[in-house]
Amino acid sequence: MTVPYYTLYIASLPEVLFAHRYSCGRDSWRLSVNPDIVEISACLAGTMKRTNGSSTDIFTPGELFVTPHDRPYTVEVSDGHSHVTAALALQRDGIPALLPRKIAASACPDALRALMTLSGSRLPSLGASAAALTLLAALDGSARAQKVENPHYKKALSYIENNLREATLFAAAEFAGVSPGYLASLFRKHGTTFTDYTNSLRISRAGELMCAKNITAQRAGEQVGICDPKYLSRLFKKYTGETFINYLNLFRINRAKYLLLNTNKKINEIRTEIGCLNKDYFSRLFRKYTGLTPSEYRYKYSE
Repeated sequence: MTVPYYTLYIASLPEVLFAHRYSCGRDSWRLSVNPDIVEISACLAGTMKRTNGSSTDIFTPGELFVTPHDRPYTVEVSDGHSHVTAALALQRDGIPALLPRKIAASACPDALRALMTLSGSRLPSLGASAAALTLLAALDGSARAQKVENPHYKKALSYIENNLREATLFAAAEFAGVSPGYLASLFRKHGTTFTDYTNSLRISRAGELMCAKNITAQRAGEQVGICDPKYLSRLFKKYTGETFINYLNLFRINRAKYLLLNTNKKINEIRTEIGCLNKDYFSRLFRKYTGLTPSEYRYKYSE
């Protein structure tokens, strides 16, 4: 599995549009499209889900992540959530900066420090712009260091991706041609462990199977190599911050919101497409997560 990166361009000191630390209960909001703006955030507590269409990213405490405003996003956060974020205005031309889609804060401590500094800075100010430049430089340096990955590490990731159900540290190390201890050290270098990396990938894949194929959590767990339902439940809560049911409901509602705003499909068609066969249940579920009926949501947010 390769880590995706964004390439942005910096022609001058970035303008800091806002920078703050935000704590809240369960909440959601939409990010408008503006290709000249990028948000850089760190999840401090709870979880954050970023959705565009059928694509969903889940961010957990200890992760830094980058969100270019080049497309519309819906953001959902869990109860007890807290994050620090800065929105920067960048030029389209200039020096290229390679920014990771997400990265462990432990692997990029300079970026986290710069982000925390920004959250307490007076805006606008030269100091804030300088801190923003430090933030971008730290992320760029970490991204370039990780992009030139150890070939053994890349081989191990490929093995895990293709053998997720039965992947073990010893099997991955043998496939990569290194000792288990050395492979474990490579994962630590990238801010994670073999177990955390593999389990987070399994849970992500299980969530995709539940949502895309509408199968039970137990069956999804079996397909990714987690056969104990109780253990699967604990891992699911650990890596997503949600229960099975809430995760599936959030996916369905996010998908419904996207279809309401980006297609002309009738509400009954959308309801059927996301797997909610009962009209009244869908309406109650949609109102629970958005505070609006599907019709009200389409009317309020359609451009």
